Amino acid sequence: MVISDKEKGFGYSTTQPIDKIYGVTNIKLYAPLLLDMNQLNYDAWKEVFKTHCLGYNVYYHLDDSKKLPDDTEWVTVDNIIKQWLYGSITQTILQSIITIDATTAGVWKSIEDLFHKNKENKAIELDHELRNIQLRDSTTWNTAIASRASLISLKILEPRYLIAI
Repeated sequence: MVISDKEKGFGYSTTQPIDKIYGVTNIKLYAPLLLDMNQLNYDAWKEVFKTHCLGYNVYYHLDDSKKLPDDTEWVTVDNIIKQWLYGSITQTILQSIITIDATTAGVWKSIEDLFHKNKENKAIELDHELRNIQLRDSTTWNTAIASRASLISLKILEPRYLIAI
């Protein structure tokens, strides 16, 4: 999905001042989904967080399309959004991606890279689990088929990693 400049929050005037972001002190009240490596919820978390940023007209901080690092207000807003990111991920993810003086866009990219890198490993692990299910009864077999279909529909597994059933 391509997001226009208008949707990113710049290039037009808005009746909602950017000062609204200063009132968001607990991101979990606005974007209640916590990103967790074990929950396989990256896509849902990304959509919730992106929607929140679009609603506050600060999406451009995520994609770095309007970088003004010498502008004091831009730096302040960028750090607030970075705090939102840090508040919406687990400690494990935070420790994996945190770097000194990173911009919001840098943190966003690090999280994306972490999950894209982990996707293939998780797919292989899940495929291995499916291969090792003991076929004691038809219920287990039906569960395996349903699990496989769910994983495909959630885009967790790609067909090339799947066993033939």
